[in-house]
Amino acid sequence: MFEKNIISSRLPYTNIFLYTTLIIFFSLGIFLRLELLDNVLIHQFLTRDFDRTFNLFEGNYIPLAGAETTNGGRLPGPFLYFLMAIPLFIQKSYYSIFVFNFILNIGSVVGFFWVIKKYFGTSEGVVATVLALISLPHMGAVHFPINPAFIFPFVPLFLYLFFEFAINKNAKFIPYIILVVSLGIQLHYSVATLYFVPIAFFCIFRQKIPLKTVFVSALVALVCFAPYIIHKQTSFVPQSSGNKVIKGLDRYPTEKAIKIPFLGNTIERITIDNNYRWKIPKAEKIGWVYYAVTTLSFWFLLFYVLIKCRKNGAQNYRKEIAVLTL
Repeated sequence: MFEKNIISSRLPYTNIFLYTTLIIFFSLGIFLRLELLDNVLIHQFLTRDFDRTFNLFEGNYIPLAGAETTNGGRLPGPFLYFLMAIPLFIQKSYYSIFVFNFILNIGSVVGFFWVIKKYFGTSEGVVATVLALISLPHMGAVHFPINPAFIFPFVPLFLYLFFEFAINKNAKFIPYIILVVSLGIQLHYSVATLYFVPIAFFCIFRQKIPLKTVFVSALVALVCFAPYIIHKQTSFVPQSSGNKVIKGLDRYPTEKAIKIPFLGNTIERITIDNNYRWKIPKAEKIGWVYYAVTTLSFWFLLFYVLIKCRKNGAQNYRKEIAVLTL
């Protein structure tokens, strides 16, 4: 009893330290992003998407497909342009979209803290949020707001919906997960991997999902991709002749392919991606430190969960397994 009272008396001081740390890094994160907002990089990708957004806003036409992809084709839906058109109601300018992206970027950090705190605790929320605040790709999205930059607000939203399904065993959230992922894919194809997250979790725990929920989820996906389906049916896409290979694999390094099952490519891209080194000066060394910490943390969690699950059963570690499936 005495020991419990000592711990309880220390908790307020612990919370003060945690929230003070959070406020300091949050202020730093806003300052750095404001600096980057003053030096936004204008690129042909931006002008392409902004032109379509302005035409949509002016009622000239409604794009049925998204931005062009690296290996040809376009993203499966126009959601990006509808999203970027929102700030044009306040001010019809490029800068209003830049500021809107900045607000979404900061808002994603706030949402991220709320989600992690809700499901894992205050200390975990503070640590995770601090890492997000100083993340180079996250800051770089303000400096170079091409289509993937608008993904960040959907991350905490997806986490909340997925944790409700995985941790609280609420299958009613699956259609909302499908909605968020389906719209996110229209910002960047990489979001499609999130379809497999609830599937992987389902395969591990065999959680019951009503047939009605599956039907509604399929209907939601169909509605989200309906504009792109119309685009494919009404547009002529020329086919180039030559050797038929899977796009991109013909120039994909063997070293990169080996890293796929060990998440090496994923961790590298979110920490030391070459695309962000030249956007933020002298960031390479920071990126490598971030890469090392992220890699060690992932493998520590993986082995910890495997050992504990073997000893106590997987049902006792739903939270940890939910994080690993991400």
